[in-house]
Amino acid sequence: MNAEEIAKQHQLQFLQGRIDRAEDSIAKKEALCAMADGHLKQYKDTITRFTAAVEDVREIRRIEREGIEQERAELRRLYDQRDAVQAGVGGGENIDNGCSFRDDLDSQLSSLGQAEGRNVRFGSPVLFDGDHQDHLDLHRHAAGLGPEPWADEDET
Repeated sequence: MNAEEIAKQHQLQFLQGRIDRAEDSIAKKEALCAMADGHLKQYKDTITRFTAAVEDVREIRRIEREGIEQERAELRRLYDQRDAVQAGVGGGENIDNGCSFRDDLDSQLSSLGQAEGRNVRFGSPVLFDGDHQDHLDLHRHAAGLGPEPWADEDET
């Protein structure tokens, strides 16, 4: 080998080393990008789930506020009725003093839970496993805004 060929070999080896390092660098960066893409997808999915949960909570809050307004209207009616009785203007009306809504719901939920082999009570943190619509329906019913979520569709 002459000097030119030796110089050419050194130059080719040097260039091949740079090519190998550049290819390795690109492969590592592509792997990092793929990993970042996976994290982004995971974060987007998490954000989507949290966004859905926030919307569910907003809907529950709206339903409960409607129920509060209905209960306030009923309370005003009861105050008016009491005031009328105290003033001697009213009286003799059939005043509802039966079982409370909470006791009724507790009884219905206990029956439902026993039918499903679970002990369910009013105020339980989880009454339906993972089905947000059933949970929202329960709040609607509790607020007096909808049918019993566990009722057969023929009954509603």
